[in-house]
Amino acid sequence: MTPDDIQDLFKRSEGEVQPAGGDDDETVLTDEEKQYRIAHLRAVLLEAHNAWVSGSESLDRIAEKLGDGSRLALWRSPIGESGILNFFLGILPTPGLRPLLRSHALRLIGNSCADTDENRARVVESGRIHAIIELLHDDSLLAFVIPVLYNVLVDYEPVQLQACEAGLSQKLVEILGGPRLEACRLYVNLVCKILALLITQEPEIRNGPPATPLVLLSVATNRQHPVDLEDFSGLTSVALAYLTHETFQTYILAGLPMLLTAFSMSYTHFDPSQASDPDDAAQLRALRNAFIPVLADISALPDFIPGSAQGGSGILQLPVFQTLQSWLHGPPQHANLQTAACLALGNLARSDAACITFVRDAQIHTPLINLLQRCTAGDTPPNAQLTHAVLSFLKNLAIPAVNKPLLGRLLESNMLPKLWSTWGDSQPQTQFAAVSLARLLLVGCPPNVRRLCAPLSADPDSPAHDRSNLHILTALFERSDAEPTKMEVARAVATVCRILHSTPVSPVLPEEPSQTHGAKRARHDTTNMADDGTIYVNTATSFSPNSASAFSPTSSTFHSPQHQQTSPALHTQSSPTSTTSSSSASSSTRRARFYSAHDLALPLSFLIKQTRFPALRSEAWFVLALMTRAPDGARVVQSALQSFEACRALVESITGRDMADGHDLLLAASSSPPAEGQEDGPLRVRDGQQQQQQQQGQASLGIEGLGLGSLEPQQVDAATQASMARIDRENGLCMVAELVRNHAGDLLPLRKNIYEQLLLTGGELVLHARESSGAVGTDAAMGGVGELGSPGQLMAQQMLGGGQGGSTGGTAMGGYKADWNTQ
Repeated sequence: MTPDDIQDLFKRSEGEVQPAGGDDDETVLTDEEKQYRIAHLRAVLLEAHNAWVSGSESLDRIAEKLGDGSRLALWRSPIGESGILNFFLGILPTPGLRPLLRSHALRLIGNSCADTDENRARVVESGRIHAIIELLHDDSLLAFVIPVLYNVLVDYEPVQLQACEAGLSQKLVEILGGPRLEACRLYVNLVCKILALLITQEPEIRNGPPATPLVLLSVATNRQHPVDLEDFSGLTSVALAYLTHETFQTYILAGLPMLLTAFSMSYTHFDPSQASDPDDAAQLRALRNAFIPVLADISALPDFIPGSAQGGSGILQLPVFQTLQSWLHGPPQHANLQTAACLALGNLARSDAACITFVRDAQIHTPLINLLQRCTAGDTPPNAQLTHAVLSFLKNLAIPAVNKPLLGRLLESNMLPKLWSTWGDSQPQTQFAAVSLARLLLVGCPPNVRRLCAPLSADPDSPAHDRSNLHILTALFERSDAEPTKMEVARAVATVCRILHSTPVSPVLPEEPSQTHGAKRARHDTTNMADDGTIYVNTATSFSPNSASAFSPTSSTFHSPQHQQTSPALHTQSSPTSTTSSSSASSSTRRARFYSAHDLALPLSFLIKQTRFPALRSEAWFVLALMTRAPDGARVVQSALQSFEACRALVESITGRDMADGHDLLLAASSSPPAEGQEDGPLRVRDGQQQQQQQQGQASLGIEGLGLGSLEPQQVDAATQASMARIDRENGLCMVAELVRNHAGDLLPLRKNIYEQLLLTGGELVLHARESSGAVGTDAAMGGVGELGSPGQLMAQQMLGGGQGGSTGGTAMGGYKADWNTQ
């Protein structure tokens, strides 16, 4: 057959039919027509073989016509089955092959494999993918080889694996990264598509050239030879695809400025609204989103910025830091840049030193607060990704104690509290981050507790004066079904209570209403007594000054609080001075008004009932034991323990029994004889204490009679898991002893009976533990056990704590970290 006959053959259209149920533009060949075409193509193959053997240049014309015909989809399968494809695959690597014949052979191979997996399989079986790749060394053939490779590789994994093993990406990267790029510029987009196919295969991830992303980004950001939107998107997209793998992330660290430049150019040089092709616009938007997780991963590498953990001011002068910082000041349209900057800088802020440097020297918190304010402005839900990134960065910055007051503005109503409100319910993850940040801001920071608890209006006549942002936080606790959010709110509440009972109250809680508004306030107090939203109800008459001063811990300074030791001996001593008494009474009154206005018992009860995080429950026992030292706090503790489940948790912590045994103890207590029958218990009481116990209630038998009168609240050492159960028991006993000794009249008979049983049982366990360790002496008392330290020291450690050292993430109340605090 002559070349003209071959051309006429491809014009044949007989036997082309539309299959039943197929698309309108889909046609297939009948079996008879397919066999007809295969037979005639075999005749063409014979002519081609004869021309090859004889060395005739007529083969060039035959190859040309076959290459043209292979563009027709219905001829591709017959070309493969007739053997023509294999014939040209076979002659392709022949040394000295005429350039024209080689180019037509490539055309035939590429066209035959387009959308035809059976022909791609023939390429795999022939093993000629290596030969095709080797032709990339010839600039004159790039226009043929690159499209052929794409047609063969697309949508066919076996040939992609062969290409990876043959080192195709190495050949392509060498072209893009060298002077041969000029010969390949028209095919840059196809090269990117090929690389995008290769990076989906494991061999490429393992063996691909590490410099691939760097080379691609250098082409995309070249100012002397700028690329158009299509090529820019293609180059950066495939670079980011490679950078999702750690092998390539490490190599790009040397070219971080180039990566940041590419991200910035996606905003400054290109606008999706001006793209002529909707697909290009969509790809650009997707590209902007793809940068964020890649930059977050790279910034988490230890060598992202060497030495950043030391927090020296030199880090602020680095171009990478300055670029990221500048993004925080960008317009709202650059939200992705700001999100990425928050994540990257947040990964740098993983030590106290770095966080302090960022806030003190770089004032990095100022643009962050502005960003959060912008996110929470208006009535529509905020940009969830940006808001969460800002909150996560701020959480790291909020860990060092010196940073907390500088970040206190976040507790203003238009920022974090707005996210706690129903306005933020549509984004639970963001809402959780906002609560977690608030808790960190409160830990060890009385000024921030004051901000949280301050009236929403300074005007006593305003309804907002009866509300605080803490109301919004506790309302979220009641409203939310998410356990992590409820847990963080409860921990924040416990932190507030801890500060109220370990630092001077007057700098924390607002002053009492002035005399000029006394009449008006009285009306408020009378009218709103039953309203949950009421705040600062006058309850001063509920507690005497003497009782307030006797039980409230005092502290001379914030950094080193000293707790007044409450023991039985204190009850027989003379009253404090009038000045101290007045101050203590004022503190107790302010706390009492505060507790009357805020229902904090439910969150505190939640902390002790949960079993998922024992460390947090231990910290809750410590806080509750501390609160019982003051009458106002003791009433809150009583409410927190009111539920059956809370009481079971208390039984479990003191007795060490499981929940079922705890239930048996409660049932036994409910049917046990009256308290006066307990004098025949297993341990005898000294006569000198008997009269005092009868005056204060028989519950004291379990603590005074056992020589444990100096029980003090103690903080659990998180590093010593074994100490948790022991200190939980002692804190529980301290709490129960205070309740029974000083507030027995407020207890129901059944609950009082349970507490008395706990004092006896728990006291025996404490003494038994001491005897086992050889720590009991004639003068032994709880405060004298060497390993425990004084409550003042323990509280000072906690108040000075909250720093992260070299660790990552936020610290929980008392130094513990919740499992969900990893962002």
